[in-house]
Amino acid sequence: MLNNYLDKTLKELEGETWGKPQYGSNLVVRCHELRRKPLIDFSVEDLRIMIGQGFSLKYLVPIALRYLADNPFVRGDFYKGDLLVCVINIEQTFWDLNPETYVEMDSIITSGSLGLDFPVRNCRWFYIGAGKTLLTSKIKKNDR
Repeated sequence: MLNNYLDKTLKELEGETWGKPQYGSNLVVRCHELRRKPLIDFSVEDLRIMIGQGFSLKYLVPIALRYLADNPFVRGDFYKGDLLVCVINIEQTFWDLNPETYVEMDSIITSGSLGLDFPVRNCRWFYIGAGKTLLTSKIKKNDR
């Protein structure tokens, strides 16, 4: 399914025009620009920005998971693992509504490639519990 929409923009996929930004911050302007960019051209940083704002998760999280499957600590412009932090901070309702995507994320978290000092057998607990905090602090610590 992913390959069916990579050449499209979020504006095309969602059939929604945002118009001109109502606020002139760099973040707001950038989000508006990214709505008109083909998904195939999205960088890790573009994904981090939009996912971090909670926009268009249905389309963007599967793309982010491709990057994370190759390297869970891939970085946007902030720090090593910043995309992973954005993805694990997505509201639980998204994962509940997208079980196939959840399974992909679960395999990334439980694969052992994160180098955690403890086994993660069920990332649902991990996302909800202290594991999210532990992982986030480990990512930021390893970036120093």
